[in-house]
Amino acid sequence: MVLLQSRVALLRHSDLTRLEGFIRTAQTGELVDPLIADVVVPLLHGLGGSGRQRADVVITRWHQDPDATLRHAARLIASQGPDLQRISGNRDA
Repeated sequence: MVLLQSRVALLRHSDLTRLEGFIRTAQTGELVDPLIADVVVPLLHGLGGSGRQRADVVITRWHQDPDATLRHAARLIASQGPDLQRISGNRDA
């Protein structure tokens, strides 16, 4: 977790697949919540152009996933601001 937090600027949209695996296996909010707040949200804010569009698709998929932990992660992302609400399945926000 600390390595990801300290190197978030090096992450790209394609790293969301690995982060998704971490979220799926975490099984606890004590790991998921800081991963979203300190890694995924800053990653998303740092993306632009096609990288952001691809990340939007991934996060929207998380919002609709049968896995409750992944849906929780998508809701946390949406709670971080209007530009992230749009990509987390809450298109009316």
